[in-house]
Amino acid sequence: MHPRLIDLVNKKWERFARRIFFHRFLVTFSYLLIFLITTILDQSRTETVKFNFNFKININLDIF
Repeated sequence: MHPRLIDLVNKKWERFARRIFFHRFLVTFSYLLIFLITTILDQSRTETVKFNFNFKININLDIF
């Protein structure tokens, strides 16, 4: 590539693209970190639910 073109790409990166890249990176990283933390906390939380298993099920096997 021509050195002038390389200089223009570097200048564009320095002034414009770097800020957008890092902003999007931080937003995405924050989202993934929050998702990971909430998933881990949800799995480690103990649920205390009592089920009543004292019921009867009547199944009628007479089809006709």
